Amino acid sequence: MRRLIILLPLLAGLTQAQPKTAPEETTAAPPPPRGAELWWSDDFDDGDLDGWSVEGDLVWSISSQYRRGDSGWGVVYNWGYDQDTRLTSQQLDLPGVSTDSLTLYWWWQGSYYWMVAPEDNGDLYVEVQPVDDTAWYALWDEEDNVPFPFSDWTWYRQSVDLSDYAGQSIRLCFHAIGDDDADIGLDEVEIHYEDLTAVEDSSWGEIKTLE
Repeated sequence: MRRLIILLPLLAGLTQAQPKTAPEETTAAPPPPRGAELWWSDDFDDGDLDGWSVEGDLVWSISSQYRRGDSGWGVVYNWGYDQDTRLTSQQLDLPGVSTDSLTLYWWWQGSYYWMVAPEDNGDLYVEVQPVDDTAWYALWDEEDNVPFPFSDWTWYRQSVDLSDYAGQSIRLCFHAIGDDDADIGLDEVEIHYEDLTAVEDSSWGEIKTLE
């Protein structure tokens, strides 16, 4: 007796391909909280990368797709193979009062699928370089994102403390390393400045009024 063998498609191991670029529709995010005084910023809405340079692979560009909001411009790192590239700021001469708090803020979005798991194919670092030094020092990478794990193609506002560099001249960079990775979007890079001495004085004055 001959047996009839029916071959069924093997679906168990197949998954839908994950996108390497963000959806065309840009999702507006709420405005960032404002506390300390804004000292320096670039929202890229002038439509160019003036004040920035690209080191390594020339894959950073202005983008209307990767922007935080309904209008204006942002910046995109375009995915590729065997890439190592920095988007580097101009020299920044930071305020010098040691009791002040300096914080770098930025918005970014990327793909957890292609940058962390299951495909660990790309990394994004925020780095600082004192101008009298040749080394770059990492301050943050995508696995430091809050929250973690992060969602694909969702804007997140992150921050790092720059107080250790108060009074110094520095450069900042976004350092992307990838091989078969995914796009990364950036927008609204800011440095905020908070005079902690003034806050302490104000608090002490308020305490004195209660005596």
